[in-house]
Amino acid sequence: MLTLARNIHALLDKSAEEELRTLLAGAEHSFPFDPVSVHKLGRSAVLIAGSPGDRRLLVVADCGKRLPDGFEGERFALDDGGVLLCCGFSAANAAALRRHFPWCTPKVVPKTGRTAGFAFGAGARGRLEAVREAGCFPVISGWPDEVVFFLFASDFRDGYAVNGGCASTPAEAERLFRSGATLALLRPCGGGGMEADYAGKRFVIGSGVEVFDGDTAARCCVSCGGLADFAAKLGGGERRCSLGIALDGEEKPTRPEEHLFVVREMRKRNVDFAILFPRWPEESAAFGELLRRHAAIARTFGGYRISIPLDRIADGMHGALRQLEDGIVHLELGEASGTDFTNHFHGSGLKET
Repeated sequence: MLTLARNIHALLDKSAEEELRTLLAGAEHSFPFDPVSVHKLGRSAVLIAGSPGDRRLLVVADCGKRLPDGFEGERFALDDGGVLLCCGFSAANAAALRRHFPWCTPKVVPKTGRTAGFAFGAGARGRLEAVREAGCFPVISGWPDEVVFFLFASDFRDGYAVNGGCASTPAEAERLFRSGATLALLRPCGGGGMEADYAGKRFVIGSGVEVFDGDTAARCCVSCGGLADFAAKLGGGERRCSLGIALDGEEKPTRPEEHLFVVREMRKRNVDFAILFPRWPEESAAFGELLRRHAAIARTFGGYRISIPLDRIADGMHGALRQLEDGIVHLELGEASGTDFTNHFHGSGLKET
């Protein structure tokens, strides 16, 4: 580690960031590091180094006064007054990265363009590169501070959101946002009093019609009647964080009537959300039919995407995906590799605009 730090210190005054990366990549080091993680900051350099399971944030400066503020770690003296700070992946150091490198700060899910979701963990680097190649905005599930170190190490400057997971109460959602997440998935909660607005009604959606009988109206109210009020308590579209709607908690596929009920109640309260997560059927023909109906609802109301897990897109399903505009699709990679995502993405035709 000290040899690597001395080599960096020797090159600080003579090399721009790209040159510094190239020179370090060509030198011999016994301490592993990823050259793309080397970032210059004035008269200092910040990088991620170490073996898997023992990763560290290193800060090298030409003197103690040049150390960027906010980083915390063990200090080592180098030759000619140089200083190394060996830092752990702590909340304080994640905050320092966000302050000095603003592109490390997660954003809300954008209203337009392609998005793709995956979990931070094994294989995440390959998925991130595939998402970048496909021109998608990544929505990464994981602890926000850990994701900051991951994005910094990958030199990913194109923007990303952090999916903090599910919330069943406003307090839980606010806790996720305080942790640094920029997307919270709201679980359905029951309510009542709206059955009369739906029972016996027909809603024209695109070229089709969604019909609510009494039982369907009652079921939607019981399962999702309180969801829009829940979302409204979080500030709706005025907040600087995104909301997702998690309708994938049941074993049965999400009915289009539930989707329609939720989005209509959200619109009544002037609440925006970014992504709706339905439960999809396993069988190909049923998937295609439900995809057509859910997509028609999303097109009609606009302003959000429907999530499609990549592992549900079997051979022969790409034709259904070709019917969808980029702006209403959010692809969830799950356990798929970056190569799998690239193949599915190109096969679906979603790269065409």
